[in-house]
Amino acid sequence: MKQQRYGRVINVASMLGSVRSPNEARIAPAKAMPHLKHVHLKDYWIYLTEEGYRLVRCPIGQGVVDFPALFTLLSQHHPQMTMSIEVGALEARHTRVLADDYWLEYPARSASQFAETMRFVLAHAKAPADWRTPYEKNEPESSIIAYENHQLLSSIAYMQGLVRTYNAIQED
Repeated sequence: MKQQRYGRVINVASMLGSVRSPNEARIAPAKAMPHLKHVHLKDYWIYLTEEGYRLVRCPIGQGVVDFPALFTLLSQHHPQMTMSIEVGALEARHTRVLADDYWLEYPARSASQFAETMRFVLAHAKAPADWRTPYEKNEPESSIIAYENHQLLSSIAYMQGLVRTYNAIQED
């Protein structure tokens, strides 16, 4: 039988950038399981703004994504799923949900979907602070590289621990 080469890729953290609810973020991989080929692993911190919220890159496991729940889902349906660590962009993603022009490029969301997303955002938003990356602060290249390396190595360490946990569970 020929193996299907085309399928879906899920980027679990980016759903908040298009005001997709956390519930949708959990359901989407389940619905996509028969067609899923790859998962991008990324995490964000959330900071509130006057126009909505910013999604700021962070090491995997330190932000808002529930990776143990994702791994449980994947281990049930696709234990050999390919995944990649994708540390977010050096520039924060401003999700301007309270600005009228934001919605021109996105599908309409129901009031209940929007409310669910905003409840999640409000519950997980970090206290006001300087959220900018070294890149956004125009720091020297060496600072940006050190920042990148720290976030990547922290993400790898977190994922190694999570994979060990799930491998041990599957062996039992």
